[in-house]
Amino acid sequence: MRTEPAFSRYEALLKRLHDLDLEGKLDSSEAELVRDDMDEPWSRLSERDKALLAGLSSDLYSFSGEEVVRASDLDKSELTMRGRTAYENRDWLGLLEALRFTHQYFPAELVAYMRGRCWQELDRPEAAFWFFDRAHKLAPASQNYALLRLDALLRAGHRQQALAEAKQILARHDAPVPLIFGAVKVFYDSAAHLPPEESLQLYESIVASVSATLHSVEESETTEATPQSLILSGRLHLALALEQMGKPKDAAKAYADAIANYPNSDELLMARVLFSLRTEHHTAAQRDLDELIARRTHLAHAYLFRAHDYLKEKDYTHCLKLSDRGLRLATRTSTRVAFLEWTAISLYEQRASLDNVRSCLEEALSLDPMNEGVQSNLHALAQASPAHHPLLTTRAVPDPLAALRDLRNQLQPTA
Repeated sequence: MRTEPAFSRYEALLKRLHDLDLEGKLDSSEAELVRDDMDEPWSRLSERDKALLAGLSSDLYSFSGEEVVRASDLDKSELTMRGRTAYENRDWLGLLEALRFTHQYFPAELVAYMRGRCWQELDRPEAAFWFFDRAHKLAPASQNYALLRLDALLRAGHRQQALAEAKQILARHDAPVPLIFGAVKVFYDSAAHLPPEESLQLYESIVASVSATLHSVEESETTEATPQSLILSGRLHLALALEQMGKPKDAAKAYADAIANYPNSDELLMARVLFSLRTEHHTAAQRDLDELIARRTHLAHAYLFRAHDYLKEKDYTHCLKLSDRGLRLATRTSTRVAFLEWTAISLYEQRASLDNVRSCLEEALSLDPMNEGVQSNLHALAQASPAHHPLLTTRAVPDPLAALRDLRNQLQPTA
């Protein structure tokens, strides 16, 4: 298990040491102090994290233009195929390693960009920012790199800097559309950490900026030049800002307008589901969920919320069906655990084999060994017999705010 403070501390010191190297100060007293400070966090790291940080150190040499060269018996096509396979399998560690053998075959900005994606997916937002920042500096004309850099800056916790840069973007009369929508996201995330008066100003800026930008983009031929996911993100943040301003009717209209313009967007329909749930319009939410499920949506949260409805209604047949479909799509551990537990409960209530019920619960527990609800159900199941049918219950409740965070992330560029 990662000791997060030690990992983050060593990560920051490692970057500082590489920065000193770029400044020609690797033999300075400051560099010696940095090396001394690295000893303590290093001693608390697992072998896996030490290997991860050693790889990061290797990648950071690229900032000086002196990539660490690694030899291989494989030829170029075999090495690049290995990288492509790692990417397709979302094997981010494998892709990082493949890049260490193939970086010379690609432009430096593309290598930095791919490394940023890997570190972002490995939940290292600071390292991701470093590489997206490098990609942006190497290719400043790329709007995508600029947008990814801004998003990574916010993810890494540099809120003040991200907000300052977002304000500069929205103050420009010629700001590219993707950066406008990126800045709007920064405004929305920043507003939650500010006093009410300042938050309101940011929400008002979001409404004004998105409304003006949508008008210019959707009424012109520039729509094709703007990724649809960013336009959907802009429309979502418009509705969210109106909701935060205490204007639920205007927010509802914004969702309706968005869906009317993009009727095939599962993301917008799911966003309206979450809005309906937050405003206690459960029937409307269920109606939209049923539409998403009829479309065989790729969004696991649609199955999660509706399966939970069926579980509460003791409609175990539908709960089983939706849990099975959702489980095939879910990537989050907590979501997979919920589907497995609900599957176990539904099977149990339908008097299925206790071995099958136990198998589902044990798989859930293997994903989340500390889950007390699953542990409790396994204990209750151990007491079951033909004459005794103890109750299995669930503590897993879908969280609309967590689902909204995932949805907003899905509409952001993914490097």
